[in-house]
Amino acid sequence: MDFDKKDILKKYIEDLKRKRYINNYYIGKIKKGKSTEADFLDGFFLRIIIFIGTIIILYAETGYFIFSIVVSVQITILFSLLIYNFKNKKMKKKIAQINEELVKKKILKDINNLSSNEFKEYIKDILEEYYNTTFFEYSNHLDYLFTVDNEIWGVSCFKKSQDDRIGLKDINGFMEELKKTEASRGLIVTNSYFTEELKEKGYIHIKLVDFDEIIEIIKKIGKLPKKEEIEEIIVNKRKEKLSKRVNMKEQFFSKHNILRFFFLGIILILMSNLTRYTKYYTVVGGICIALSIISGSYNLYFFIKNHDFNLQK
Repeated sequence: MDFDKKDILKKYIEDLKRKRYINNYYIGKIKKGKSTEADFLDGFFLRIIIFIGTIIILYAETGYFIFSIVVSVQITILFSLLIYNFKNKKMKKKIAQINEELVKKKILKDINNLSSNEFKEYIKDILEEYYNTTFFEYSNHLDYLFTVDNEIWGVSCFKKSQDDRIGLKDINGFMEELKKTEASRGLIVTNSYFTEELKEKGYIHIKLVDFDEIIEIIKKIGKLPKKEEIEEIIVNKRKEKLSKRVNMKEQFFSKHNILRFFFLGIILILMSNLTRYTKYYTVVGGICIALSIISGSYNLYFFIKNHDFNLQK
Protein backbone atom coordinates (compact mmCIF):
# COMPACT_ATOMS: atom_id res chain seq x y z
CA MET A 1 0.00 0.00 0.00
CA ASP A 2 2.86 2.35 0.91
CA PHE A 3 4.50 1.55 -2.42
CA ASP A 4 1.26 2.47 -4.24
CA LYS A 5 1.14 5.82 -2.44
CA LYS A 6 4.79 6.48 -3.29
CA ASP A 7 4.16 5.60 -6.94
CA ILE A 8 1.10 7.87 -7.06
CA LEU A 9 3.05 10.72 -5.44
CA LYS A 10 5.99 10.16 -7.79
CA LYS A 11 3.70 10.19 -10.83
CA TYR A 12 1.95 13.33 -9.55
CA ILE A 13 5.29 15.14 -9.14
CA GLU A 14 6.44 14.00 -12.59
CA ASP A 15 3.17 15.24 -14.12
CA LEU A 16 3.64 18.62 -12.40
CA LYS A 17 7.20 18.88 -13.74
CA ARG A 18 5.99 17.91 -17.20
CA LYS A 19 3.21 20.53 -17.19
CA ARG A 20 5.60 23.15 -15.84
CA TYR A 21 8.14 22.44 -18.57
CA ILE A 22 5.48 22.52 -21.31
CA ASN A 23 4.13 25.80 -19.94
CA ASN A 24 7.67 27.23 -19.74
CA TYR A 25 8.27 26.14 -23.33
CA TYR A 26 5.22 28.06 -24.57
CA ILE A 27 6.00 31.11 -22.41
CA GLY A 28 9.61 31.07 -23.63
CA LYS A 29 8.48 30.98 -27.26
CA ILE A 30 5.86 33.69 -26.78
CA LYS A 31 8.01 35.91 -24.57
CA LYS A 32 11.21 35.17 -26.52
CA GLY A 33 13.07 33.23 -23.85
CA LYS A 34 11.38 34.59 -20.72
CA SER A 35 10.42 31.94 -18.14
CA THR A 36 7.05 31.53 -16.40
CA GLU A 37 8.54 32.86 -13.16
CA ALA A 38 9.90 35.99 -14.87
CA ASP A 39 6.55 36.60 -16.58
CA PHE A 40 4.75 36.22 -13.23
CA LEU A 41 7.11 38.69 -11.52
CA ASP A 42 6.60 41.23 -14.32
CA GLY A 43 2.82 41.02 -13.86
CA PHE A 44 3.11 41.12 -10.06
CA PHE A 45 5.26 44.27 -10.01
CA LEU A 46 2.99 45.95 -12.58
CA ARG A 47 -0.02 45.34 -10.31
CA ILE A 48 1.89 46.66 -7.28
CA ILE A 49 2.75 49.85 -9.20
CA ILE A 50 -0.89 50.28 -10.29
CA PHE A 51 -2.14 49.60 -6.75
CA ILE A 52 0.24 52.08 -5.08
CA GLY A 53 -0.20 54.66 -7.83
CA THR A 54 -4.00 54.50 -7.54
CA ILE A 55 -3.81 54.91 -3.74
CA ILE A 56 -1.61 58.00 -4.10
CA ILE A 57 -3.89 59.60 -6.72
CA LEU A 58 -7.13 58.87 -4.83
CA TYR A 59 -5.71 59.96 -1.47
CA ALA A 60 -4.46 63.20 -3.01
CA GLU A 61 -7.92 63.85 -4.47
CA THR A 62 -10.14 62.73 -1.55
CA GLY A 63 -7.99 62.78 1.57
CA TYR A 64 -9.54 59.45 2.71
CA PHE A 65 -6.87 56.78 3.12
CA ILE A 66 -9.12 53.73 3.79
CA PHE A 67 -11.41 54.69 0.91
CA SER A 68 -8.35 55.02 -1.36
CA ILE A 69 -7.11 51.54 -0.38
CA VAL A 70 -10.52 49.87 -0.92
CA VAL A 71 -11.06 51.48 -4.33
CA SER A 72 -7.44 50.76 -5.34
CA VAL A 73 -7.91 47.07 -4.49
CA GLN A 74 -11.05 46.95 -6.64
CA ILE A 75 -9.35 48.74 -9.54
CA THR A 76 -6.32 46.43 -9.31
CA ILE A 77 -8.55 43.31 -9.27
CA LEU A 78 -10.55 44.60 -12.25
CA PHE A 79 -7.34 45.40 -14.11
CA SER A 80 -5.98 41.92 -13.31
CA LEU A 81 -9.14 40.23 -14.64
CA LEU A 82 -9.07 42.27 -17.85
CA ILE A 83 -5.36 41.57 -18.38
CA TYR A 84 -5.87 37.87 -17.61
CA ASN A 85 -8.66 37.53 -20.19
CA PHE A 86 -6.71 39.47 -22.79
CA LYS A 87 -3.48 37.52 -22.20
CA ASN A 88 -5.36 34.21 -22.08
CA LYS A 89 -6.92 34.80 -25.52
CA LYS A 90 -3.63 36.02 -26.92
CA MET A 91 -1.74 33.07 -25.43
CA LYS A 92 -4.22 30.53 -26.85
CA LYS A 93 -3.76 32.05 -30.29
CA LYS A 94 0.04 32.00 -29.94
CA ILE A 95 0.02 28.42 -28.62
CA ALA A 96 -2.07 27.35 -31.62
CA GLN A 97 0.54 28.93 -33.93
CA ILE A 98 3.41 27.25 -32.04
CA ASN A 99 1.61 23.89 -32.17
CA GLU A 100 1.02 24.32 -35.89
CA GLU A 101 4.74 24.96 -36.41
CA LEU A 102 5.67 21.94 -34.27
CA VAL A 103 3.28 19.74 -36.25
CA LYS A 104 4.74 20.96 -39.55
CA LYS A 105 8.27 20.23 -38.37
CA LYS A 106 7.28 16.76 -37.16
CA ILE A 107 5.52 15.84 -40.41
CA LEU A 108 8.43 17.25 -42.43
CA LYS A 109 10.90 15.24 -40.35
CA ASP A 110 8.81 12.08 -40.79
CA ILE A 111 8.63 12.61 -44.56
CA ASN A 112 12.36 13.35 -44.83
CA ASN A 113 13.05 9.98 -43.20
CA LEU A 114 11.06 8.20 -45.95
CA SER A 115 12.53 6.83 -49.15
CA SER A 116 10.97 7.87 -52.48
CA ASN A 117 8.85 4.71 -52.62
CA GLU A 118 7.80 5.08 -48.98
CA PHE A 119 6.82 8.69 -49.70
CA LYS A 120 4.60 7.50 -52.57
CA GLU A 121 2.92 5.00 -50.24
CA TYR A 122 2.48 7.72 -47.61
CA ILE A 123 0.80 10.04 -50.12
CA LYS A 124 -1.32 7.18 -51.46
CA ASP A 125 -2.66 6.41 -47.96
CA ILE A 126 -3.68 9.98 -47.09
CA LEU A 127 -5.15 10.74 -50.55
CA GLU A 128 -7.16 7.52 -50.62
CA GLU A 129 -8.77 8.58 -47.36
CA TYR A 130 -9.17 12.19 -48.49
CA TYR A 131 -10.85 11.30 -51.81
CA ASN A 132 -12.52 8.17 -50.40
CA THR A 133 -11.31 6.05 -53.29
CA THR A 134 -8.73 3.40 -54.22
CA PHE A 135 -5.42 4.12 -55.92
CA PHE A 136 -3.98 1.78 -58.54
CA GLU A 137 -0.27 1.64 -59.31
CA TYR A 138 0.84 2.64 -62.78
CA SER A 139 4.36 2.93 -64.19
CA ASN A 140 7.11 5.24 -65.42
CA HIS A 141 6.38 8.92 -64.66
CA LEU A 142 2.83 8.26 -63.50
CA ASP A 143 2.68 6.66 -60.06
CA TYR A 144 -1.05 6.06 -59.55
CA LEU A 145 -4.48 6.24 -61.16
CA PHE A 146 -7.73 6.77 -59.26
CA THR A 147 -11.34 7.66 -59.99
CA VAL A 148 -13.45 10.39 -58.36
CA ASP A 149 -16.90 11.49 -59.60
CA ASN A 150 -16.48 9.40 -62.76
CA GLU A 151 -13.24 11.23 -63.59
CA ILE A 152 -9.93 9.38 -63.87
CA TRP A 153 -6.96 11.10 -62.27
CA GLY A 154 -3.26 10.44 -62.72
CA VAL A 155 -0.89 11.02 -59.80
CA SER A 156 2.83 11.75 -59.71
CA CYS A 157 4.82 12.13 -56.46
CA PHE A 158 8.07 14.08 -56.17
CA LYS A 159 10.16 13.76 -53.02
CA LYS A 160 12.68 16.59 -52.85
CA SER A 161 14.55 18.64 -50.27
CA GLN A 162 12.75 21.74 -49.00
CA ASP A 163 15.18 23.95 -50.93
CA ASP A 164 14.39 22.34 -54.28
CA ARG A 165 11.44 23.44 -56.40
CA ILE A 166 9.40 21.40 -58.87
CA GLY A 167 9.40 23.12 -62.27
CA LEU A 168 8.07 22.59 -65.78
CA LYS A 169 10.95 20.35 -66.81
CA ASP A 170 10.27 18.03 -63.86
CA ILE A 171 6.70 17.30 -64.94
CA ASN A 172 7.31 16.82 -68.69
CA GLY A 173 7.45 13.04 -68.33
CA PHE A 174 4.26 13.01 -66.25
CA MET A 175 2.40 15.19 -68.77
CA GLU A 176 3.40 12.93 -71.67
CA GLU A 177 2.47 9.78 -69.75
CA LEU A 178 -0.89 11.29 -68.74
CA LYS A 179 -1.82 11.75 -72.41
CA LYS A 180 -1.37 8.01 -73.01
CA THR A 181 -3.99 7.12 -70.39
CA GLU A 182 -7.72 7.70 -70.09
CA ALA A 183 -7.10 10.17 -67.26
CA SER A 184 -8.64 13.61 -67.75
CA ARG A 185 -7.11 15.17 -64.62
CA GLY A 186 -3.66 15.16 -63.06
CA LEU A 187 -2.40 15.48 -59.49
CA ILE A 188 1.23 16.41 -58.79
CA VAL A 189 2.30 16.03 -55.16
CA THR A 190 5.56 17.12 -53.55
CA ASN A 191 6.93 17.50 -50.04
CA SER A 192 8.56 20.71 -51.32
CA TYR A 193 7.09 23.55 -53.40
CA PHE A 194 6.54 24.51 -57.04
CA THR A 195 8.27 27.18 -59.09
CA GLU A 196 6.36 30.37 -59.86
CA GLU A 197 6.73 29.54 -63.55
CA LEU A 198 4.84 26.26 -63.11
CA LYS A 199 2.13 27.83 -60.93
CA GLU A 200 1.60 30.66 -63.40
CA LYS A 201 1.30 28.19 -66.28
CA GLY A 202 -2.25 27.61 -65.07
CA TYR A 203 -2.94 24.05 -66.18
CA ILE A 204 -6.71 23.75 -65.71
CA HIS A 205 -6.68 19.94 -65.57
CA ILE A 206 -3.66 19.71 -63.25
CA LYS A 207 -3.82 20.17 -59.47
CA LEU A 208 -0.60 21.06 -57.64
CA VAL A 209 -0.21 19.83 -54.06
CA ASP A 210 2.80 21.19 -52.16
CA PHE A 211 3.90 20.60 -48.56
CA ASP A 212 1.45 23.16 -47.13
CA GLU A 213 -1.40 21.52 -49.03
CA ILE A 214 -0.33 18.10 -47.69
CA ILE A 215 -0.65 19.53 -44.17
CA GLU A 216 -4.15 20.82 -44.98
CA ILE A 217 -5.20 17.42 -46.36
CA ILE A 218 -3.87 15.64 -43.25
CA LYS A 219 -5.78 18.18 -41.15
CA LYS A 220 -9.02 17.57 -43.06
CA ILE A 221 -8.83 13.79 -42.61
CA GLY A 222 -8.14 14.26 -38.89
CA LYS A 223 -4.64 12.77 -38.90
CA LEU A 224 -2.74 15.71 -37.41
CA PRO A 225 -1.00 14.97 -34.09
CA LYS A 226 -3.32 15.50 -31.12
CA LYS A 227 -2.61 17.70 -28.09
CA GLU A 228 -1.00 14.83 -26.17
CA GLU A 229 1.29 14.02 -29.11
CA ILE A 230 2.33 17.68 -29.45
CA GLU A 231 3.12 17.82 -25.73
CA GLU A 232 5.19 14.66 -26.16
CA ILE A 233 7.13 16.40 -28.95
CA ILE A 234 7.88 19.29 -26.55
CA VAL A 235 8.95 16.89 -23.78
CA ASN A 236 11.16 14.97 -26.22
CA LYS A 237 12.83 18.25 -27.20
CA ARG A 238 13.76 18.70 -23.54
CA LYS A 239 15.05 15.12 -23.33
CA GLU A 240 17.20 15.72 -26.42
CA LYS A 241 18.65 18.89 -24.86
CA LEU A 242 19.39 17.08 -21.60
CA SER A 243 20.95 14.20 -23.52
CA LYS A 244 23.22 16.62 -25.40
CA ARG A 245 24.26 18.26 -22.13
CA VAL A 246 25.05 14.87 -20.60
CA ASN A 247 27.10 13.90 -23.66
CA MET A 248 29.01 17.19 -23.52
CA LYS A 249 29.66 16.69 -19.80
CA GLU A 250 30.83 13.11 -20.36
CA GLN A 251 33.14 14.23 -23.15
CA PHE A 252 34.54 17.03 -21.00
CA PHE A 253 35.10 14.71 -18.03
CA SER A 254 36.29 11.78 -20.14
CA LYS A 255 39.25 9.70 -18.95
CA HIS A 256 41.32 10.87 -21.92
CA ASN A 257 40.97 14.49 -20.84
CA ILE A 258 42.39 13.80 -17.37
CA LEU A 259 45.92 13.28 -18.71
CA ARG A 260 45.49 15.93 -21.40
CA PHE A 261 44.56 18.62 -18.88
CA PHE A 262 47.27 17.49 -16.46
CA PHE A 263 50.18 17.43 -18.93
CA LEU A 264 49.00 20.64 -20.61
CA GLY A 265 48.98 22.32 -17.20
CA ILE A 266 52.51 21.06 -16.39
CA ILE A 267 53.82 22.22 -19.79
CA LEU A 268 52.28 25.69 -19.40
CA ILE A 269 53.73 26.11 -15.90
CA LEU A 270 57.21 25.00 -17.07
CA MET A 271 57.01 27.38 -20.04
CA SER A 272 55.89 30.29 -17.86
CA ASN A 273 59.50 31.13 -16.93
CA LEU A 274 60.48 31.27 -20.60
CA THR A 275 57.95 33.95 -21.60
CA ARG A 276 57.05 37.49 -20.61
CA TYR A 277 53.58 36.32 -19.58
CA THR A 278 54.65 34.28 -16.55
CA LYS A 279 51.52 34.89 -14.47
CA TYR A 280 49.19 34.19 -17.38
CA TYR A 281 50.85 30.84 -18.22
CA THR A 282 50.98 29.88 -14.53
CA VAL A 283 47.28 30.67 -13.96
CA VAL A 284 46.14 28.83 -17.10
CA GLY A 285 48.39 25.89 -16.23
CA GLY A 286 46.92 25.79 -12.73
CA ILE A 287 43.40 25.83 -14.17
CA CYS A 288 44.27 22.89 -16.46
CA ILE A 289 45.66 20.87 -13.53
CA ALA A 290 42.56 21.73 -11.47
CA LEU A 291 40.35 20.53 -14.34
CA SER A 292 42.30 17.26 -14.51
CA ILE A 293 41.76 16.76 -10.74
CA ILE A 294 38.03 17.55 -11.07
CA SER A 295 37.73 15.22 -14.06
CA GLY A 296 39.58 12.47 -12.20
CA SER A 297 37.41 12.89 -9.10
CA TYR A 298 34.27 12.82 -11.25
CA ASN A 299 35.31 9.56 -12.94
CA LEU A 300 36.39 8.02 -9.61
CA TYR A 301 33.04 8.88 -8.00
CA PHE A 302 31.01 7.20 -10.76
CA PHE A 303 33.41 4.24 -10.88
CA ILE A 304 32.81 3.61 -7.16
CA LYS A 305 29.07 4.25 -7.52
CA ASN A 306 28.65 1.90 -10.49
CA HIS A 307 30.64 -0.89 -8.82
CA ASP A 308 28.72 -0.45 -5.55
CA PHE A 309 31.81 -0.46 -3.34
CA ASN A 310 31.28 -0.35 0.40
CA LEU A 311 33.50 2.52 1.54
CA GLN A 312 32.91 1.79 5.23
CA LYS A 313 34.75 -1.54 5.12
